[in-house]
Amino acid sequence: MGDLKTWAIGVVAAALAITISEMILPDGGVKKTAKVAFSLVLILVVLSPVVNIVRQPDFEIYKAVQEAQNRFQNKTTNDSKTQQEDYYATILVEYERKLDAYIKNEAKSYGGICKNARLLINRDSKSEKFGFVEMIELDVSGGDVLGLQKALSKTFVIKAEMVKVRVVN
Repeated sequence: MGDLKTWAIGVVAAALAITISEMILPDGGVKKTAKVAFSLVLILVVLSPVVNIVRQPDFEIYKAVQEAQNRFQNKTTNDSKTQQEDYYATILVEYERKLDAYIKNEAKSYGGICKNARLLINRDSKSEKFGFVEMIELDVSGGDVLGLQKALSKTFVIKAEMVKVRVVN
């Protein structure tokens, strides 16, 4: 209760000082400028207890706001990581689909039919070799198997032994 009384006395004293100061000032631009400044001072005097309460670390609203900010920041960080991982996964699915189509078309150009293609792709999005094809395993029926193996090795810049072609009927 003492804090409220002190605050009320401070507001009344500030209002009286401002009123007396305004009466003393001459009319004109100076008085208008002073009124604006006095109004700001009075607003600060009236709001000072609220500002002091909110700035105290043990004030519950302060804690709630801090916790909300921390939760939001953590959620935003986690959401962006999840979105980025989903984005990479979507890209890799489409990438694999296109590589599969390319390999089947390449097998056809060498006179064979690719019945099954398995790809080992670097999925580490932080790696410099993200998306690189590391190994290819094919089940091919007919055609120039050795020529297909060499062509795929050259296209994907991997050793020929990393392109494993199995002949099937």
